[in-house]
Amino acid sequence: MTEDNFQNYRRGILYAIAAFTIWITGNACTKIAAEAHFPLYEIVCFMGSVGALIVAANAWRRGTFRSLWPRQPRHQFLLALLYLLADCCNVVAFRHLPLPTFCAIVFTSPMIVTLLAAIFLSEKLSPPKLIAILCGFGGALFAVHPWDGVSKGDFVGYLSSFANGFLWAFSVILTRKLSCSEKTESMVFNNGAVQSLVCGALIPMLGFVPLSGYYTLMLTMAGILQITGVYCFYMAAKSTQASTIAPCLYTQIITGAMVSYLVFHTVPTWHVFAGAAVIIAAGLYMTARTHQEQAY
Repeated sequence: MTEDNFQNYRRGILYAIAAFTIWITGNACTKIAAEAHFPLYEIVCFMGSVGALIVAANAWRRGTFRSLWPRQPRHQFLLALLYLLADCCNVVAFRHLPLPTFCAIVFTSPMIVTLLAAIFLSEKLSPPKLIAILCGFGGALFAVHPWDGVSKGDFVGYLSSFANGFLWAFSVILTRKLSCSEKTESMVFNNGAVQSLVCGALIPMLGFVPLSGYYTLMLTMAGILQITGVYCFYMAAKSTQASTIAPCLYTQIITGAMVSYLVFHTVPTWHVFAGAAVIIAAGLYMTARTHQEQAY
């Protein structure tokens, strides 16, 4: 690995860790509003609007507003839709699951990223990696431990979390492909703008629930943190491979547990920690295997 490649590798990891830490903090703010049962489309619209306005204001101040226009509108719109659907799944999952459980399920995303990277980015997928992926999914199943009985609400939360994992994995692949030609600010702005426009269009048809000052503050913070996390993630995608970024997601088991305890006063079960440990071990093995293969 050359010095430039090492610097890009390190920069990508630092940006990815920052993104996932910021996102889990924003998730806590979103969960507060989600548990108050505000409409899903209203929550996502609010956060998207906050993010888009921040990026637009910054671009206007610097005189680079025109740079926000996408070079590949269709692909950027598809990417924004993936994030929109992922955010909707997040809100649903937050209503039913503690943050650490949500994180443990979403930890399967790097495995999905590796599979998709092999298909769409021609990254190598060896038999040992495939075995590690299967072990990772087994860890997710153990974290959920459905043999103890699953309520209807829990099932909805689990399903939404797994759906989020698939959507996030697809977004990683598409972000990696677009990062070579699109500006980071453009992708961040269009992500928020599409969320705002699509979900905002639903408000006249489905109704608007007024937000109190407290929930307005929570969603404003969630929007700011979300867009900051997206910016860091896009910068990570510009710096290194998708398969290198994905395992940084595992840092959320620590931050998720801390935030869950401090904000919601909940302690993860041993199933969650044990399942997460298996997933993390599988993910780290895949990362090490990837770098070993690249060395040759």
